[in-house]
Amino acid sequence: MSENDYILWHNHRIDDNIDTKFVYKDPSRGDIVSRVGGVISIYFFDGWQKQIRLAIRDLIDDYIKFFGTEITHYHKKGAKRLQKFDREKTPKYFYKEAEKKEDEEFYFALHHVDLNNEDDPGLWQFMAYGFSKNDTDRKLSGLKIHTPASFLLKKPDDFVDLMVKWAGRVHCVHGSGGLGVLTKPGLETGWKSFYYPLMIKYPSLEYDAMGDYWSEVRHGGYDLPKSSNWLTFLGDANILRLGGEDVVRSQITAEMSLKRYEGGYLLRAGERPVIDANGMGGVPQSYKDAARIIKPILFEGYEYGIIEVPPEKDSLDETLKWIHRFEN
Repeated sequence: MSENDYILWHNHRIDDNIDTKFVYKDPSRGDIVSRVGGVISIYFFDGWQKQIRLAIRDLIDDYIKFFGTEITHYHKKGAKRLQKFDREKTPKYFYKEAEKKEDEEFYFALHHVDLNNEDDPGLWQFMAYGFSKNDTDRKLSGLKIHTPASFLLKKPDDFVDLMVKWAGRVHCVHGSGGLGVLTKPGLETGWKSFYYPLMIKYPSLEYDAMGDYWSEVRHGGYDLPKSSNWLTFLGDANILRLGGEDVVRSQITAEMSLKRYEGGYLLRAGERPVIDANGMGGVPQSYKDAARIIKPILFEGYEYGIIEVPPEKDSLDETLKWIHRFEN
């Protein structure tokens, strides 16, 4: 997006424009390789339990009800190629996946794929992992979704209610989301620094490289929040680490709210998610306040970093700067 495009959008606040204007194109090819949309990550324990896997199945059903006409493909665990999505047949596959044994990994992913531009991460994605009971390096399971930005912005209260429902179904331990940088799964690092430019230009954006994050917390720290944003999920144990519900409530401002879900609380920083505020590159105060609240328990134990950066930058340094970006 050019600066003029940004100013036009910022002045008129046409939400649908985010889905088409806030993109990053490969300088050498001109293809879309990164874009802005809705991003939510929800992490939870016991992804091997049948009740959790059945809950994920129901959340997939929810997602298909909203976006079934936009989903083009799904991915099976271990498959080299994506399969074409069929609204009647595909659910039968993930219903069967949800019945897997405790010592088997549950995995399922839905995608929107532009066959003319396969590097475009797309506005529609649902990806869920329920790791097996005997996977000692993966005690934390999780799910991540992409949506059009307009889906969050047009009815933010309805979206929050939906996320409260989802978080409660899986007893979310921690998570976060809002408007964010959409990524191709597994290509957040080890490829090209296609996501970094948007993250630097618009610091309010969310970002999550799930696979890299799981590698970073394989030895501990997986139960602590990894970031905050418009929405920040805090499981009961994390609320207790912060001093309890009353202590957390005493720190929230008039723009914020704290909503109960089964197993935790959802901290909301403002009425609607933002890309930035107060001019280009600014961060709303409510985002800074959410970061301040979780700072005592924020996971900081990265070894390598989770962001692909230009050669002159260091991934670990940029990762640590990113998780603390709201504190300045």
